[in-house]
Amino acid sequence: MALLGYDSGYAPAWEVLLAVKEHDGPATLDAVVSACAMPVDLARRWLRVLVADELVAGPAASDPPAIRLTAKADALLERIFSSPA
Repeated sequence: MALLGYDSGYAPAWEVLLAVKEHDGPATLDAVVSACAMPVDLARRWLRVLVADELVAGPAASDPPAIRLTAKADALLERIFSSPA
């Protein structure tokens, strides 16, 4: 997570962010939990952090709740994945 300005204690947030990015369209909480292999309470905690940091939006008032990357996260991840190693 140092790439995003966080220390390594934020590794679960990075996993959640990538799980949302890899999902085809908005992700559900169940999809994120499954992709990250983490307890639902932990995923919710990190989703709240990512929402507060404006990196993901949601879960919205939809059924099932949709979680999606924000434009800020898209731009940040594009910069990370397109930069030379």
